[in-house]
Amino acid sequence: MALRASRPRPAEDIQIQEYEESQARAQSRQMQQLYGTSGGIMEDILQGLKHPGNQALLILFISGMIAAGCFYLGKPLPKDDETR
Repeated sequence: MALRASRPRPAEDIQIQEYEESQARAQSRQMQQLYGTSGGIMEDILQGLKHPGNQALLILFISGMIAAGCFYLGKPLPKDDETR
């Protein structure tokens, strides 16, 4: 007979969810107290980067910028007729 983990009851689910939300609010408040508005903005950015869609867009943007830089640096230099 296998042991199964008991599933939390709906009331416990709600309490756990409320606890997690209060923890998130407390962490956000502490971040803003310690680092000011820029800390809150940085926290929002870091939380946004945890989503795969945002990560894909960031990788696409950075790759595009690197490719554009390589093409810019790799273009042929203009020929100067006076250097002969």
